[in-house]
Amino acid sequence: MKILHIIRHMGDSRALDTARAHQRQGHQVTLLLMQDAVLSRVRFAGEVVACQEDVSARTGRTRLSTVDYDGIVRMVFEHDRVISW
Repeated sequence: MKILHIIRHMGDSRALDTARAHQRQGHQVTLLLMQDAVLSRVRFAGEVVACQEDVSARTGRTRLSTVDYDGIVRMVFEHDRVISW
């Protein structure tokens, strides 16, 4: 199963813990960082992408791959399950 975790704030460790648990269960997991989460350094073995508009509004740069709003909509439809934190 493909699972997309949309994370807006990294203050709650449950989001990352749950995403890692899904990976251990054999699911293909992607993290989408939005809002203030784009400022965080995330250690995650799967794919991690950041919302381009949120990166531009905060720092203007990131080491992560970025995706625009149209790409986010595509990601939502490409995944079997979407979890927003």
